[in-house]
Amino acid sequence: MKFKLKNKKAQEELAGFALIIVIVAIVLLVFLGLSIGKTKETNLESEKINNFVNVVLQSTSDCKDEYGYLTIRKLIQKCEENENCIAGQNSCELLETTLEEISESAWLTNTQIKGYELSINSEKNEILLIIQGNKTENSLGSREYIGKSGKLLISFNTYY
Repeated sequence: MKFKLKNKKAQEELAGFALIIVIVAIVLLVFLGLSIGKTKETNLESEKINNFVNVVLQSTSDCKDEYGYLTIRKLIQKCEENENCIAGQNSCELLETTLEEISESAWLTNTQIKGYELSINSEKNEILLIIQGNKTENSLGSREYIGKSGKLLISFNTYY
């Protein structure tokens, strides 16, 4: 009789232990699923930011030279060299207003995004800095080097 009671107790303990293992496995799967989902979302946002920077650099500005309208990439170089557009416009002022308009229309700071920062720097000085909204600890960004010598850095960060 004692032997059967011990066996029954051992079976109950074993069933309880198996139940605990199943619950822990389910919890781990849920956490793993959530973390994978966040990684995909972060990768998508990073790709979106990289695409934004690339599209902006290829966009056409209102600045003309003897060959036609300049892309933002070429306008940045013209600004760094302190050259004006053919129409007499200051290339740096035109660059700033153009990038402010593009950034404001692309990144609404009253939604999920709390703010953004766009900076263009050369080795020697800061060419442009646009800050909109609030900086937070949670951010994603993109950096790209451009220019004849690759020494101009364009940095765009979004804050969540």
